[in-house]
Amino acid sequence: MAKARRDAQTSTHHQPTISPDMALRRLEKLLAQIPEIRSGGHGSSSLSTWEGNVKIVLSELYGENSLVFKEFAKIWFTPAMYYDGQPESDFVRSFNSGLDEATGFLQSRIGDLRERAGDGGRNAIVPTLQAQASGHKIFLVHGHDHGNKEAVARFLGKLDLEPIILHEQPDKGRTIIEKLESHARETNCAIVILTADDVGYCKEKAEEKEQRARQNVVLELGYFVGKLGRERTFALVERGLTLPSDIHGVVYIPLDDGEWRLRLVRELKAAGFDVDANNAF
Repeated sequence: MAKARRDAQTSTHHQPTISPDMALRRLEKLLAQIPEIRSGGHGSSSLSTWEGNVKIVLSELYGENSLVFKEFAKIWFTPAMYYDGQPESDFVRSFNSGLDEATGFLQSRIGDLRERAGDGGRNAIVPTLQAQASGHKIFLVHGHDHGNKEAVARFLGKLDLEPIILHEQPDKGRTIIEKLESHARETNCAIVILTADDVGYCKEKAEEKEQRARQNVVLELGYFVGKLGRERTFALVERGLTLPSDIHGVVYIPLDDGEWRLRLVRELKAAGFDVDANNAF
């Protein structure tokens, strides 16, 4: 039979039983243990102990009913559903995906705690653009044009970068926005492919039809501009597409231009990614 997990409870007031400084040191230590846990494989008993230790720190600082505790509790290290004959690859994929999410989660909490400690986050685990980019993961947003999506994804692969494509990630019982927020923590850069998938117009001027990107693509473009900044959100735009008025100032690259690959490489380098264009051409 399929098995599902329970979500954590809702947030309530909590009086911390541990200082932020102590929590910071313990979370840093737990973050440093992730590579060892990963090397042990998904069947390692150390994962359960490690996960429990993280929850102890979070419960002492934020409370078991806090939104922070709930966010970590949503990270799954095994498939969301189980069935007889399930392939081993499902468990390996979920294990590694869970550790990736946990890494981003702990990095975010550590950064917050360092700011609270008064150093402005200068010595956080993810203090600089270069350090954030070391994971080689880039969020790739796309519409219905799967040809361009595959072309961009293959190009990133040649640069030894890993595109995060939302629909290819396991759901783990989450809503789409929960998946988006979770995987967005794994990267500090997003590429948004805007293609003419929809047609729209002002209701007073129905004859003036415009080619537009999908609404979810425009929404996610705005999400990443707000989360990562305009300098780390790159829009690949199909020719003839009507852009949202607020996009001005965002780095956008004409998708129909044969030089989009070279321009994208330049922007990625500026964003702190160590990429070699010779690998892609």
